[in-house]
Amino acid sequence: MREFAKAERGECHKKLPKNTEFYLFHKDWGAAEYFGTQQVTEIGTPEYLKYIDFVRSKNSELRPATMNHIATNISKTLKLARDMGFIQTVPDLPRTRRHDNPRAYFKFHPVVEKEKDEYRLLLDTARQMAKARLKVRETVIDYELYDMIVFLAHSFLRPTESEFYGVKHRHVSIQDNPKSLQIFVPEGKTGSRVVNTMPQAVNIYDSIRKRNADYLKPDDHLFFPQYRNRGSAKRIAQRIFNECVIEAGLKTDAITGEKHSLYSLRHTAISMRIVLSQGKTNIYTLAKNVGTSVNQIERFYASKLPLQGKLVENLQSFGD
Repeated sequence: MREFAKAERGECHKKLPKNTEFYLFHKDWGAAEYFGTQQVTEIGTPEYLKYIDFVRSKNSELRPATMNHIATNISKTLKLARDMGFIQTVPDLPRTRRHDNPRAYFKFHPVVEKEKDEYRLLLDTARQMAKARLKVRETVIDYELYDMIVFLAHSFLRPTESEFYGVKHRHVSIQDNPKSLQIFVPEGKTGSRVVNTMPQAVNIYDSIRKRNADYLKPDDHLFFPQYRNRGSAKRIAQRIFNECVIEAGLKTDAITGEKHSLYSLRHTAISMRIVLSQGKTNIYTLAKNVGTSVNQIERFYASKLPLQGKLVENLQSFGD
């Protein structure tokens, strides 16, 4: 397949071919089996729409995003057929309209009053659990939970094996002007990138090195370094964090109704930059740093956040 060759050359993410394979050969509604031996020249918009009805009959709960992934991968196949000369044009494949919901994040001052600051409550709860040495299954909670929360909220990393759980000491360099960590992410969701953190992440890195003095080699991981299997590290982190949000009474986001997860800390980090910078953060720079698009920032974050402070003053101003 063309995508496997591109992945080998480093022209696309190495997981992309597998993702394409997943959608085309899904055991319940895969397009490959549905269209079977049908000639590619016979597949037009009407046939595609019948297939989409078939997919929905198999699983009526598939999200618009999933339906659009299906359309994208069928489109890839038809484009390949066009490029090979089997068809002249690629038929229209209508997409499913998506309803954008605001990302679940932990509310912070000044988005909410200080006494309703969910992020601070989460940190306080993590400290209390570490001080009490609470146990979740076989894991005794210590200040690594607190450090993990702060690090994720100030590094913009995704809580995935290839990003947060994949960070090693050799990926990190300390910058002085301005104070930050520079983290090389070799295999993020959108490919490799360099992430610049907020200053608070530097203090957490100092704490990590003091606590994990036996794990300071270049190839040792920053968080949960005693677990060589990063899938195990991820499951333990999720487990103790889930206990923390339950203890804090923050399991469910009051606005979206979604369950808070470690991903909520990435959403908190992005939301904090938009609000606390008073509009000074360049949205293109922010998107590049966090490994997403300007469109995603605008759709899921900027458009959902209330205007605060200086932004409201600017809105109300009559000019000089």
